Amino acid sequence: GSCPRDRSAVDGAVARWPQVGAARWLVFGQTRAFDPGGHVDAMTQGIADDLAIRNTIARIAHLSDHGDDLAVYLECFTDDAEWNFPIGARKGHADILAGAIDRRASGTTGPGSNARHILSTIDVRADGGDTATSDSYFVFLVETNVAPRIFNCGHYADTWVRTSKGWKLRVRDIVLG
Repeated sequence: GSCPRDRSAVDGAVARWPQVGAARWLVFGQTRAFDPGGHVDAMTQGIADDLAIRNTIARIAHLSDHGDDLAVYLECFTDDAEWNFPIGARKGHADILAGAIDRRASGTTGPGSNARHILSTIDVRADGGDTATSDSYFVFLVETNVAPRIFNCGHYADTWVRTSKGWKLRVRDIVLG
């Protein structure tokens, strides 16, 4: 999928009921949707792509807020990804990792930061090809353990690329306000 997850329960269901094979791929955001006969129609592929991208948007936020393993976070990005924030851009895995480490060291994000990314109004545009775009609003809350307050909010304009391992974020333009 787009980011690794435990699939044992779903694999067991597929073994018992092969017709859920398509659902398995939809749930885990695989690179191509399929049915047991091997046919992929445009609508099924579009749904699979939309769900995979939405799930990866959410996964990035969850991993940023409380994920323990930054290697898993990086797996959601292409090797040459761009993370464009108004106060500083990051390019490539090494630079994006350095930014995540800096945010964790300052207590801005990560386990114990009591911060949360709240995402809404997600619009995914995938046409069955190997690139897609999405737009979503975010609200970044801090001090969620005592009196949550909005630290900032804005808009993500994302560009996605389908890889052999699923959809990966290629560009994230972050617009505050």
